[in-house]
Amino acid sequence: MSPLSPDSIGNLRPSTVALRHIFGHSDLSLNTPLALEDTNFGAKLPDSPVTDLLLVSADIDTGSFLSYRILDNEKQYSIGISVLDTRKIQAHSKSTAQDERHQHTIQSFQFTVGQGTYVNRACRRFLFGETKPIIFSELKAEFDAIVQGREYVLICHGSQADMMVLRQLDIGQQALYILDTVYASRFPLQLDFQPSLGRLLEVLGIPFHNLHAAGNDAHFVLKALLLLAVRDARVEHVVPSKAVLEVLMGLEDIARSPVPAPKPKPPQKAPRIKQPNSQNSPKGRILLVQGGESGEDWREKLKSWKIPPVLTTSLLLMY
Repeated sequence: MSPLSPDSIGNLRPSTVALRHIFGHSDLSLNTPLALEDTNFGAKLPDSPVTDLLLVSADIDTGSFLSYRILDNEKQYSIGISVLDTRKIQAHSKSTAQDERHQHTIQSFQFTVGQGTYVNRACRRFLFGETKPIIFSELKAEFDAIVQGREYVLICHGSQADMMVLRQLDIGQQALYILDTVYASRFPLQLDFQPSLGRLLEVLGIPFHNLHAAGNDAHFVLKALLLLAVRDARVEHVVPSKAVLEVLMGLEDIARSPVPAPKPKPPQKAPRIKQPNSQNSPKGRILLVQGGESGEDWREKLKSWKIPPVLTTSLLLMY
């Protein structure tokens, strides 16, 4: 967590203003220099303050910063993408069956590049389905299949490294806006530091497991975004209309929805006990000693092999 300078604590940032455009919960900043007038967020849904688009979060984990700059199919990466269709927010709030509301509201995907311990761990820790192994040249097609030609906003938590990878693959370049939850959190939470994802989730009270598997991180980044919009409405002391209130309740319900339990850890292998069988080991040499030797002969042999006195006595008793 990086501390902020005093004059930047709690400042309104464009990422927070973007939330207000998307969810329509406040217009208090929409006539200011932060109004984002050059950004077209698209049309609103019918009879709704919410913009008709996809919220797409992305996270990329790898072993070193150099691996973000130079993509290599022989290195190990986990790549997470989660998507929420804003059309589902209204359907979510109007549904009365809790299981139905939570099912498939946020879709989460995880891909891996390379082979080894790093990606195997990410596969085991992914909470929302199976992981698909790919190579980098296949990722754009996977991303395009997820967004299906819809307009979308791209969301990251600390976007610099993730965007470094996505730009190299020509992914996310058609996004209406790129929103970073590190900056979007500053005004609603009045933080004096730049939060890690785990710390942000704790502050927001969002249940989570198994961070640092990219598919999980992308999922929880998206949930954090929803609750930041709710907190922003409270900070602004918005008196919501019935339509806005339904949206805010729907966002909070999705953000706090149950999280699948982590997969059970694979059973640990029993420790391997090495059985000495070399003729160079004391036991091996004992087996080669011919019978008929006295206890004193044995004692001298054991002493020459530098066996501890206590063990020498035990061996002589066994003999």
